[in-house]
Amino acid sequence: MEDAIKSLLKGLFDVGYSIWNAFIGVACKMFAASYHDSQTQELFNTAHTIFTVINRCTIPLAGLFFIIAIYKTVSSTPPEQQARKFMLDVLKYAIIIIISYKLWDILGQVMDFTAGLTTEINGQAGSSEINTDNNAVVSAINDLPLHFENHGLRIDKYIGDALVIVLDILIYFIGGLASIIILCATGLTVIGVAFERILKPLVILPFSAIVLGIGSCSGEGERMIWQYGKALLGMLLSGAFMIVALKLGNTLFANYNLASYLGDVGENSIVKGIVLVVSVDMEAIIITGLLKSMDSLVAKVFG
Repeated sequence: MEDAIKSLLKGLFDVGYSIWNAFIGVACKMFAASYHDSQTQELFNTAHTIFTVINRCTIPLAGLFFIIAIYKTVSSTPPEQQARKFMLDVLKYAIIIIISYKLWDILGQVMDFTAGLTTEINGQAGSSEINTDNNAVVSAINDLPLHFENHGLRIDKYIGDALVIVLDILIYFIGGLASIIILCATGLTVIGVAFERILKPLVILPFSAIVLGIGSCSGEGERMIWQYGKALLGMLLSGAFMIVALKLGNTLFANYNLASYLGDVGENSIVKGIVLVVSVDMEAIIITGLLKSMDSLVAKVFG
């Protein structure tokens, strides 16, 4: 009977951990996915089609801002420097025209590089899965005293043992059910973050042609190209950031035993059970929150 109850309790957490491991495994593959994979190829082709439409605006925009640049050169540059400034603007305009014809190929090379780097990090960092058969919760359930001690005629002691047994079972039973729900919900949130990581670069990618055209105007145009380039690179590398955060967080999740800090208080099976069950859900929520805040971290690095 005792072994059956422990198997039931461990089974609940096994289901929760298995769901979490499955979602994390899928998310890591999505973070490291290349845009040339069979799953994302059609998405990449759609972005390319949109880019081709928008790219038709590059040369007219570049011409317009080139005229603006010439006007600024004439109106704000000393006469002895106007010729040199004009030649620099012409050179910049020519470079932009050349780049506009190869822009998608250049961006594709950058995307392939970041995807390769992310895949390498994902492969070398290991799986960092939670061992469903050997973890702090399973060990604690194995150590549960689900039996009565011999207290002679002390009925009050038997009642105390019964209450402890019932509370221990309830804590892990309710905690196991709650963990299945929470780990499933947080795992789905991680998958959602992975989908965002795939889509965000492709949303801003087609507009690179417009940014390039505006870049033919000195000053703000050049700064706009620089800011756009950093933002796009940050979004493409965000998958690597998220895999690092996920691997480190999941390693902590798999090996960190909060109950070990309780000292003598941790000898109480009820207190230990509550702390372990809460820590399981809390660590999953913290990892998910870290991933959701990763965009702001990437923006700080590449801002």
